[in-house]
Amino acid sequence: MVVFTGIVLVSAWGSSRIKVNNYLLEDLPKNDPLKQGFVWFEERFGGVRPFEMQIAVEEGRTVWDLDVLRRIERVQHYVDTGYHVSGIISPVTLMCSMNKAFNGGDRSFYRLPDDSMECARMAKRMRLLGKELIGGIVSADGRSARLSGRLVDEGGYIHKRKNAQLDAFIAANVGKVLRMEQTGMAYLIDRNNETLSAQLMRGMGLAVLLTALIMLWFFRDWRMVFVALIPNLVPLVFIAGVMGFVGIDLKVSTAIIFSIAFGIAEDDTIHMLAALRQHLRRGLSPAYALKRTYLRTGKAVTVTSLMLLSGFITLIFSDFASVYYMGVLITLTLAFAFVAELLLLPALVMALVRRK
Repeated sequence: MVVFTGIVLVSAWGSSRIKVNNYLLEDLPKNDPLKQGFVWFEERFGGVRPFEMQIAVEEGRTVWDLDVLRRIERVQHYVDTGYHVSGIISPVTLMCSMNKAFNGGDRSFYRLPDDSMECARMAKRMRLLGKELIGGIVSADGRSARLSGRLVDEGGYIHKRKNAQLDAFIAANVGKVLRMEQTGMAYLIDRNNETLSAQLMRGMGLAVLLTALIMLWFFRDWRMVFVALIPNLVPLVFIAGVMGFVGIDLKVSTAIIFSIAFGIAEDDTIHMLAALRQHLRRGLSPAYALKRTYLRTGKAVTVTSLMLLSGFITLIFSDFASVYYMGVLITLTLAFAFVAELLLLPALVMALVRRK
């Protein structure tokens, strides 16, 4: 019990280092042609992760108003220098390009017009660019637009921090004239992964609660609830510590491991405690009841545990990262749960029965 307590403390410290993180093509192996092409564009063309922002203007104004364009320009400058987005396209870039074109292509005119009248004239000339180009950036009524670009995929954990900083900058510098919100495929993938991971962990807590209630109804003793839960929660804390120390991120494919491992491990514990309960009701002493339980039910639990381990360990040969980590983590969790079943469970039972 002292050894397992030490393992729990060390693992709890390691689990504090786990990050909720994901990458767009993290599951593909490094030698995959698609992954290699992705990395090539990441290194040479400023990234391929899409960046999208929705721009909405208050009623009575359009994105072509000079004041609105200047507010968008402030955010665009921050997105360029602070968020490190490349290849930005927005109403500001269209207006700057139009201003440059109508001033002989002079690079010094790649900026917003100096006055509102000139800006309005440039906005009327936007139709020269064609509806296909303008329609993909600014709506027909001019009240909504998009700001798009691309950047290096640094992972959902880093982008979440950047998003918070960007939202704070927009709130401080844009005002109520504009509403600018991030959207797009990459942003939604990060949000989905974060939400699903959190929900899976909450579902894990619900599973523990329901299991505790069932064990309380079955044994009519809250101490047996702790005996049933502790040997199966310790392996989960252990694997969380392993993830933290090794640097395995928490995402959908790894968060689901805890629920799978807990359900399988708890099944063996219920079999062991049910058999122990029958032997105790026959009048056997606690030590002898444990011996009979492990010689009969323990053999079956050992065989089923080895069969489960042999099944999940085959997943480590997968080139798909999510499948590989699922095989490694579930195998480690079940193996540790089996050890806890053999060593920790009887110690807890004897401590509880002596007190009783």
